[in-house]
Amino acid sequence: MEYFRLTRALARPLLMSPAVEASRLLGFGHAYILRRHLWPELAPMVLTVAAYGAATAIMAIAALGFVSVGVRPPTPELGSMMIELLPYYQEAPHALLQPIAVIFLMVLALQLIGGKDKS
Repeated sequence: MEYFRLTRALARPLLMSPAVEASRLLGFGHAYILRRHLWPELAPMVLTVAAYGAATAIMAIAALGFVSVGVRPPTPELGSMMIELLPYYQEAPHALLQPIAVIFLMVLALQLIGGKDKS
């Protein structure tokens, strides 16, 4: 839903612009107008929303796995890895920190990708 609303809100003024109207009058097709006029303006915003959505999904899946509602073993999942390693925290705290670090780095990478602007 959010992709549709974002795309529609950004594309409406672009479709009314003189450049798109000139392309239509010159006989260029829909694919050309999308590739040449719409996608360069829409891509940064849509990709930002996609990166934030992927980071949110990773956090949600890890949280569900941590409370044992996620996928069932033997399927590996970061939240269930944390819960399985929790009893061994006193002997090997670095083992518990590995899935936490993976989640942190994946979410950080997606946030940095999503935080890029057009400039």
